[in-house]
Amino acid sequence: VLRWSLDTHPRVSIVIPSRHNRPMLERLLPTLESTTYPDFDVLIVDNSGRTDDKEQWYDEHRGRLDLRVMWWTESPFNFSAVNNAGAAATTGEVLVFLNDDTEATDPRWLDDLVGWATRPGVGVVGASAGRMSCGWSVMAPPRSG
Repeated sequence: VLRWSLDTHPRVSIVIPSRHNRPMLERLLPTLESTTYPDFDVLIVDNSGRTDDKEQWYDEHRGRLDLRVMWWTESPFNFSAVNNAGAAATTGEVLVFLNDDTEATDPRWLDDLVGWATRPGVGVVGASAGRMSCGWSVMAPPRSG
């Protein structure tokens, strides 16, 4: 495995579309919390309908994560539109898109993705099944301006 030693750590925003799938989020969020990368935030775009119970659940499960929830209400559901709206609501220099059924199995996964994504000539990076379990991950290149 190639490990990157980064000189700088650009801010990363992780966008996670979800239909408030609690079992999957209960597995994913702690693995994100154990991530070694020093500067990232998490935006969950939840399309299940906002309720006090769901707001409380997120408050109880955010741990030490810099986590926000965006409530998606547009119909019909459009996965690309959900991801685009989530990306537009973030401030990271690097974007990561994760499914809610993803589990980070290596605490350095984000260091490695950022290392690849910030290389000259690289536009998009995906994780292999060995580094991320169940689901997919794609990273966009750093934003300009």
